[in-house]
Amino acid sequence: MVLLEAGKLPQKNYVNIWNLSELRGIEVTDSHVTLGALTTYTEIQDHETLRAEFPMLCQAAISYVEALPWEDSLKRSSSLHLQLGNGS
Repeated sequence: MVLLEAGKLPQKNYVNIWNLSELRGIEVTDSHVTLGALTTYTEIQDHETLRAEFPMLCQAAISYVEALPWEDSLKRSSSLHLQLGNGS
């Protein structure tokens, strides 16, 4: 949706899932970590438990965002659903 909002994709038939709270957030329990599909890379980078327990995941999020060919404001709102949606 970031590319669509930026006017970089042709308008066709898209479903906006951005407001689905069930797909947001990071859940940490004693046995697992769940990342919602709409969790942004910034949220991953900023999450205290992920930084402490999964530093390579946080570094990968940083590296991925830095490699995006978009302006910084679009990068901050980039989320996991982009990769799910385009098969990356």
